[in-house]
Amino acid sequence: MSRRTALHLPPWLAHALRSQRGPVPWSAVTRGALSAGPLLLVAVQAGRTSLGVVAAIAAMLAGINDRPGSRRASVKRLGVPALGGALGLVIGTYAGQETGAVVLTVILTVVGLVAGGISAIGPVASAAGTQLLVGSAVGAGMPLPETGWERALAFLAGAGWLLGLRLVLPTPGSLTGDFRFDGERNAVAGVYDAVAELLDAVGGPDAIRRRAALTAALDHAQDALTGPRLRRYASSSTERRLHAQYAAALPLAEAATALAWAGEALSERASEGPRRLAAAVRGNTHTGPLPAPSRSAPALRALDDALLHAAEVFDQGRGSDLHTRTRTVRDRLRSAFGTAGREYGLRVALCFGPARRSPRPCTRASGTGSTTTGTGCRPPPSSWSSPTWGPWPRAC
Repeated sequence: MSRRTALHLPPWLAHALRSQRGPVPWSAVTRGALSAGPLLLVAVQAGRTSLGVVAAIAAMLAGINDRPGSRRASVKRLGVPALGGALGLVIGTYAGQETGAVVLTVILTVVGLVAGGISAIGPVASAAGTQLLVGSAVGAGMPLPETGWERALAFLAGAGWLLGLRLVLPTPGSLTGDFRFDGERNAVAGVYDAVAELLDAVGGPDAIRRRAALTAALDHAQDALTGPRLRRYASSSTERRLHAQYAAALPLAEAATALAWAGEALSERASEGPRRLAAAVRGNTHTGPLPAPSRSAPALRALDDALLHAAEVFDQGRGSDLHTRTRTVRDRLRSAFGTAGREYGLRVALCFGPARRSPRPCTRASGTGSTTTGTGCRPPPSSWSSPTWGPWPRAC
């Protein structure tokens, strides 16, 4: 009798093939629709179609990094990769025009080595490394009449256009209060929602996953609140209030984590308070009466105290500066030139540089296609990828 073998897909592949359901990000859809088209239209009308193509490519690449979050964090998430792409465009243009095939291959191999090394620093650095590779490949093979610095300026203009849309356009449905901080407001509210979901999952099999989701929500909120700023401290009352609401969520997260470790199921009333706090953050309203859980256990008493402290903070709206741990330049260089950075940089260099050298005779433009394909297939380093799915889902 033949045994039937069931085909089990890897978790990362099953997630990519699974139908995803969720709210449509209409703000991102609007920015995507306004990114490349208007740039091409203006360039064609001005008789500079080639520069319009470069600007449109930059806007589309910036759209890949246009992810949910605060407007302040989007400056670094979109701006730093754009600088990498402009630098790669200059390197590729002058290397393609002034050198031969062998020297160009060596230069692109070195660019791949550097891009792979800096990708080990983090997600933003990895996006910058990707655009550095794409820019160098496009600059080396795309025949354009403009010089390298003109192409770089057009590239920065295209990325700056999408960044301007990200900073100026309000998010639909987020016009409550100051819409400039809708990303920060959603991130802080997500922390309170994660606390409520963890309290609901206490004592069940889903508690470990909910605890990991709470950690991710805290990281996301801190990144949203600590983006680049012109002033050293929070300058508006809305921003200071969000800082205070985020700080008030930390004791709640600690108490919820302690209850999760205890493993005793809680009543539904325990999670009702954090959910009301999340609604107050999103709506920029008062909390109203909060239900207090029972104080039969030390962890429940800590949760009750944290809930009362959060209610007091929501009423006062006073906040202090966030306690953040910044990475120094030495730490970033250690990540780039460490073992992971060297290994990954060598892998990218061996994929990117030789892709310019085809085994058959080809034109410079077709060589650019194979080089860009090799760029798009590179996964991010495993040092910051998903621990469950591995490094490939982000590449997919």
